Amino acid sequence: MKNKSIKFLLVTISIVFLCFSLLPSSISANENQIRSNTVPVSNQLKITFGTIDKETSSLILGEQITPLSLNGYLDDLILSSDDINASYELVSLEPSELQEIKNLNPKFKPTNGLLLNYTDLEGNIQQVKYYLSTQLIEAPINSDVSLFAVDTIFDIASFTLSLKEYKKNKTFWNGFWVVADGAAVVFPGIPAVSGVKRMIEGSTTVLKPALSKGIRKYSALQNISAPKNYKGKGWERHHIFEKRFASKLGTSSGKMLAIFIPKYNYHYQITQRMSKKIPWYTAPGKTKKQIIQAHIDAYGELWAESGFADEYWEFLYKFSRYKQYD
Repeated sequence: MKNKSIKFLLVTISIVFLCFSLLPSSISANENQIRSNTVPVSNQLKITFGTIDKETSSLILGEQITPLSLNGYLDDLILSSDDINASYELVSLEPSELQEIKNLNPKFKPTNGLLLNYTDLEGNIQQVKYYLSTQLIEAPINSDVSLFAVDTIFDIASFTLSLKEYKKNKTFWNGFWVVADGAAVVFPGIPAVSGVKRMIEGSTTVLKPALSKGIRKYSALQNISAPKNYKGKGWERHHIFEKRFASKLGTSSGKMLAIFIPKYNYHYQITQRMSKKIPWYTAPGKTKKQIIQAHIDAYGELWAESGFADEYWEFLYKFSRYKQYD
């Protein structure tokens, strides 16, 4: 009995050590840099987009921070749109045009107009106009540095399973990516979603194999083998919050949380839903809050359309409500 206890203690200590070894080695240095105000900085471009609300004729503002030039950002926006008719044109503004805008913020001083051409749902070419202002700002060169650098997906918003429950159901839980810390067993990166075990038990073909590989940063999930083939179509790695909004959310594609998703039907559904929620040509004017809410609504709608029966959509809906995207 004593030997078993010692063995368990040694295994637990080893796993804890492994967890800490996975943390970025530069965290302490980065935190010290922040506190001493010595974080190296570089110029980035803040683009403010103004667009006229058709219902109220009022001006709505959105922001984008990018390391690219204005033309570089717009070129990238067009290339990533998957719209064969996508194009843009920067035009000059007449002072009289600005005077006609309601509730014009005096701090917003647009210097250009932006015309975006896009294809609507009926296949017709349409155009939307934005008013632009740009400003160079200082930003940390290392985007990993933040005031919360010591927090990782290993110790915030994690779904925690009691050690007692783990021991009682080892056969069920052993297939999952779990970390023992001596007091609990956790799924790193999975928020405390209500009813996770019930969802997993009810979904043996989608949610269970997906979670068995874990929710990880996209760059990490790329190194993980996919679950067993699903309906002959295989799996894809899915950014829970779409990668096209990475810079809007203040992160990068590789750092965003991702999960395996079946190529068959599932990935197509959420991609199509989000392309309707936030078409590419409206994205520049969207706020971080609007982007996050659009994802929550999209997952919720897909869950509802399944008759509230699909555990995969239920899980992603409840996960997205925690607003943890990296």
